This record gives sequence, structure tokens and C-alpha cells, in this order.
Amino acid sequence: MARRKRAGWKRAQRARLAGVAGAHADDFGLPAASSLTPSCRHFMLLWNRFARHHPLSSDYITSTRCEQFVTSREGREIAASPDFAELRAAFSQHLAALWRHALLQPATLAGCLGSLDRLRAEHLEQQQRQQGR
Repeated sequence: MARRKRAGWKRAQRARLAGVAGAHADDFGLPAASSLTPSCRHFMLLWNRFARHHPLSSDYITSTRCEQFVTSREGREIAASPDFAELRAAFSQHLAALWRHALLQPATLAGCLGSLDRLRAEHLEQQQRQQGR
């Protein structure tokens, strides 16, 4: 009997969560009624994609994951984006929130943003070289 109850509860939770995700279920589960700006939404989709492949299993590894995020595919995608300034602002807000909750040291925050800026500079240099050919 307990097994049936649990299965019914799981079905009900799945249905409830599917309703919350709405039309954005393919967007890694951000609620449709979210009041995020398009750039913040894009950043959160990138962060969620990264976190799905690199789980944050404890507070201790949060700073390491932030550094890995910058050097990952998602970080390179931010650096190459035409909306770099807005995505960088969303990332810095995310890092600041982690810092406020004592999950990140100021040096890590500055290092992550510096690394992202270096990736952007490299991307722009590469674009200029390709246009100069």
C-alpha cells in the first residue's frame, strides 16, 4: 500500500512541476512566469546546463565550480555573445549572491570576472584577425 501511495505522490509532483515549467520545460526548467530579463534568463540557462554536468554537491566546491564555469563551454559562449555586457552583469550578480551567502571569497569573484574578461578579449582579437584576412 505504501508503495502505491508513493507512486501516486510522485505522479502528482511531476504533474505539478510540469505545470510550473509550462512552455519553458525545454529551457532547463525555468518557470514561465519568471520576471527575469532576457540576459538573466540566458545566463541562468547556461548556469543550469553547466550545473547539470558539474553538480554542486557541497558548499565547499562552489568556488571551484564558478571557476570551472568560466573556462567551460558556457563561459566561452558568454565571451562570444553579442550580449556580453548583459551576460557578464548577470554572472556578476550571481557571484555577488553567492558571496553574500558566504559561498564565495572576494578573490574568487574577482578571478572569475577577470578570467571572463580575458576570454572576451581573446575572442575579440580572434575576430579581428579573421576579419583582417
